[in-house]
Amino acid sequence: MDKKGLAVFLAVTFGLGVLFLSGGQALGLIVHESPTLFNSLVLLVVMWVPAVGALAASVVSPDSGHAVPRVLPLPPGPVLRLAVLVPLVFALSYALTWALGLASPQWHLSALLSQLDLSTVQLPPAALAALPQLLLASGLVLSVALGCTFFAAALLGLELGWRGYLLPRLMPLGRIPAHLVTGLLWGLWFLPLTIGRLNYLETFDSLPVTLLCGGATALALNAFLNEVALRRRHLGLSALALGLFVSQQEGIWWYLFPSAELPLSGDRGLLLAALFAVAAVFAGPLLGADRKKGPDTPAA
Repeated sequence: MDKKGLAVFLAVTFGLGVLFLSGGQALGLIVHESPTLFNSLVLLVVMWVPAVGALAASVVSPDSGHAVPRVLPLPPGPVLRLAVLVPLVFALSYALTWALGLASPQWHLSALLSQLDLSTVQLPPAALAALPQLLLASGLVLSVALGCTFFAAALLGLELGWRGYLLPRLMPLGRIPAHLVTGLLWGLWFLPLTIGRLNYLETFDSLPVTLLCGGATALALNAFLNEVALRRRHLGLSALALGLFVSQQEGIWWYLFPSAELPLSGDRGLLLAALFAVAAVFAGPLLGADRKKGPDTPAA
């Protein structure tokens, strides 16, 4: 195990991460409500800090034993599977939320329509009645499209660091320990954002539940992304999976289930975490990958 390289990666990644995430929030460059395009771009730039950590570690401690994982081209089969699988996991999570009586869907999307100024738009009554269904369908399609393109590209820096550099070097520990260690570190790296959001909302009484759900989601999603990267030996696919996850978080689901709350429901709830943990366990058949292939063997 390259201890020197790992130390440099963690020092640079966490050092710059804490500096930019905490400093960005303190200076108002990263905000938690109504972000401008500039605010969003600042946050997306910070998401490339792990890639900088990986580059620094590779310069200080070159390691020829680990090949640079592929990013492009993306194999169409796994892309299609992920484009269906990730939204489906969210759909199952909210279906369970509804079935368990934790929250009910607002089919009329009143929370979304209340934000739209329709007073200046002349729509026939039939079109106005069909508007919620149109917004729901188009919102789902748009979220998948953005997840596969914009979000996947914007979040590639995270994957270059955590799964491109760190994960292969922790695999000598074993598959499950590598999942746990990378998941713990991944969640800790985002902790300044979590603390900043709680501070903004002045809801520190919910800190234990927030940390529990955030930690569970980080571990489960990290394990799933790890499996994507290991089984397909392709960082482009893990970036695409992460992009789809974020696009679903930022998409139509909140407007359809605005009353979904932690700890069980919502886009960071324990139900969603449990489903992604199951997806990680069955990543082989779900992705069409061969379990017999080693973590460093490129997929055909």
